Amino acid sequence: MHFELKDQNILVYQEEQLFSEFFAAYDLHYPEFQSYNIIFFPAKTQALTSDFSDALFQRTKMHQAQKKSFVLVSSHLTHDDLSEEIVLVPTLQEAIDLIEMDEMQRDLGF
Repeated sequence: MHFELKDQNILVYQEEQLFSEFFAAYDLHYPEFQSYNIIFFPAKTQALTSDFSDALFQRTKMHQAQKKSFVLVSSHLTHDDLSEEIVLVPTLQEAIDLIEMDEMQRDLGF
């Protein structure tokens, strides 16, 4: 796993590792980036198992409860593969645009 800061967003890359190892590292580093919006890039080889989807859903809900956005960027996954509460877009630019709209809605009190 590696991550980088881009504006007010943290880009989190899974790389080629088991999802259990990824989420262990994610949880360890989460305090470092919990105040930012998260843009997550799963590994292209990541199979969408129910365990992976459940782990992703838990972290998404926890982060959204803190009034921050969590967006998954993938061109190989579809909305049918995920819980409807998980936000999925195909490109980084779409993730950034979506987060900007989320921020505006939060600023307006929606």
